[in-house]
Amino acid sequence: MEKSKERYVAEAMINEYLKMKKGEYLAITADQDSNFKQLEAYLEVCHENDVACTILKTATPPGQSKAAEATVPVEATKEFLMNVDCWIDAGSMGLLYSDIYEHVMENNKKMRYMLTIHLPTDMLYDMYCSFHVEKMVELTNLIKKRYNESKAITVRNSDGMDITFEVDTNNFIAMDNGDASIPGMYTPPADINFIPKQGTAKGTIACRVVYAASQEPDAISDEPAFIHIDEGRVVGIDGEKNASEFLNNWYKKFEYDKNARMIAHVLVGLLPGSKEIASYCVIDERIYGAACWGIGHVSALDMPPEGQPSDTHVDVICPRITILFDDQVIMENGEFTCPEFKTIADVMVK
Repeated sequence: MEKSKERYVAEAMINEYLKMKKGEYLAITADQDSNFKQLEAYLEVCHENDVACTILKTATPPGQSKAAEATVPVEATKEFLMNVDCWIDAGSMGLLYSDIYEHVMENNKKMRYMLTIHLPTDMLYDMYCSFHVEKMVELTNLIKKRYNESKAITVRNSDGMDITFEVDTNNFIAMDNGDASIPGMYTPPADINFIPKQGTAKGTIACRVVYAASQEPDAISDEPAFIHIDEGRVVGIDGEKNASEFLNNWYKKFEYDKNARMIAHVLVGLLPGSKEIASYCVIDERIYGAACWGIGHVSALDMPPEGQPSDTHVDVICPRITILFDDQVIMENGEFTCPEFKTIADVMVK
């Protein structure tokens, strides 16, 4: 009997990505809008491998992150998650950067956290089953090494983006490359995420998609909006009317928040086969050769010692980037051109 996509994803998640072992514990947080057919497949694979798995289901929350805690018994959930090895966050909104997440990730030193929200199985299959993990690990490790050896990073694209920032090697580099076998925070592959040295980003971000309030776009256009940055802070927004108006109105709500307009991260999408905007945040963030700039909140776990606390985090998507490590072009128009990177990238796809 041919295996279902749910089964392929579950085997990849439990055995290949999280590398769960006999006797370990997995918790899955979910709500009424979660993809339960997929969650049952995780549970079945866990049971077959002597891994104890519990699905914690609540009502669908009104928002993501801290807002997602509205329907969750917070203290009880914290205590439960303090006593497991792995956590798949499969709620429709996700608990990433919530108080629950911050507490558990700071205090449960063995935790491997995987954020999938309620993605449909077809999307999960494309992300978890489409590339050779060992090659993606090799590529992201090389990118991380070369990044940490650099002093300044420049990101450009044909829409008019041109922004430079300094490297701070104390900030965490997240790599969603298919290996989630050691404690840490993971999201669906494939990408690598950099946190610039605070206060150093300068230039212009040219974006086509804006995500602020949910997994669906708050603004999307064939023309770019421009976010002007100086000393790591948004100082002006113009360009495409809908996106620029949305962002300007969004930030009016956070005038009290000193970090709301601060650059948080730039994530480079590396998912083979993902080339076009899908209008779903977790997919668009991983478009191969695109940049996802984050503005606002950064956890202290990622930017020690204090992080960049904020009540908002906005992500904007910028297709087909050119990226320079110091003066060397690594990627051009969304494709690796530097030979040492290109050689690996060319053999990643299954």
